[in-house]
Amino acid sequence: MKSKDQIMLEEAYRIVCEAPVEDVTKTSQRTGQEPNRRLYDLGEIGGTVAGKKNKMNVAMFENPKYVNYLKQNLFLKVPHKFEIILKDSNLKYKQQIELAGNNPETITVIMDNKGDDPLTPWIMGHRIGHLYNWRVKQSSSFNMDNRWSKFLQNHENIGSIVEELVNIIDPECDVFTTDNTNVEDHEEIFTILSPFKSARDGEVNGVQEYFTELHAQYLATGRVEFNKDLPHWKEYSNRATEYMKGYYNSLKGMWDAFTPPSLEEI
Repeated sequence: MKSKDQIMLEEAYRIVCEAPVEDVTKTSQRTGQEPNRRLYDLGEIGGTVAGKKNKMNVAMFENPKYVNYLKQNLFLKVPHKFEIILKDSNLKYKQQIELAGNNPETITVIMDNKGDDPLTPWIMGHRIGHLYNWRVKQSSSFNMDNRWSKFLQNHENIGSIVEELVNIIDPECDVFTTDNTNVEDHEEIFTILSPFKSARDGEVNGVQEYFTELHAQYLATGRVEFNKDLPHWKEYSNRATEYMKGYYNSLKGMWDAFTPPSLEEI
């Protein structure tokens, strides 16, 4: 009979098997440092123990079988090579650079977990969508021009694609315009637009959070899909997917970390 911990671990593994990552390692494995549990143990959230979520998250970081499962069984849903390095030990900035390596084909993310959810594939994708401080890996064989910045400058962005679609659905909705930050008047627009859980449940907290959820959808499923009852849903889904594909292609040979170094860490 399986123990509760084994059942929980298998459930976490089943979820993370869909992650769009090529490899998963831990900083303690790569540097030989002692793990620091405070970097990934969610502990108490809002005064209550996180319970199952926290047990799942700790298992993701601590169970060696789990990391081996990830290495052997991850399925690539997108045409990009991600290397996820789970931050379970303290790092200086020089160590982050060393961990990022110089592979021009991979996108490296040193990922901590300061939030209130375990690092499921969707949460990983959401947090990667939040990243904006991408750095070019140090490699003499890699074109040092920042393709990511050039891509953003020369292509329509995900915001303009969504705004076009919204103008067709509801021309009165101005929630995606730059001069309107008040989402409350049109909070239902996210549910109208997208089928993923946070949109269905009305839990998207603003425009930028919606965009990062589109990143998560793309990284988890390989596509951006708008609701199929919308006019021109397929055209806009294809355009949004192509944007995401180009965006992540431009990140090849780059890396980011979730916590910028303090001066004493450099």
